[in-house]
Amino acid sequence: MKTFIPIAVCSIIGGIIGVTLASPISYSLYESIPGQGYSRSCSPGDMFCNSTRSREMYSGGSYRTRSVIDREETLQQQFIYGGLGVAAGLIPSALLMAILNRKKTKLPSKEAQ
Repeated sequence: MKTFIPIAVCSIIGGIIGVTLASPISYSLYESIPGQGYSRSCSPGDMFCNSTRSREMYSGGSYRTRSVIDREETLQQQFIYGGLGVAAGLIPSALLMAILNRKKTKLPSKEAQ
């Protein structure tokens, strides 16, 4: 029971750290804007602006882009990072406790000498 407590504490701490390290995952949502033209000034190297302008030219409409957080993907990433955090806390602490317990059993006691 004494060895279980440090292992459990390290696993819980690792899981909490893992979940907090997971950043929200977002994606771009394209919305059409009725009544606006597609005259957009883009610099030559701006791939995003140029692709949006091409989309507007071929569809005849105008688009705006907004970033939306994907809650399901974020939850999956938090679950994965939390699991990795638990493993990162569990494995070293379990190995350390096993090594310490093995050393305790191998050392002769002072009374036996």
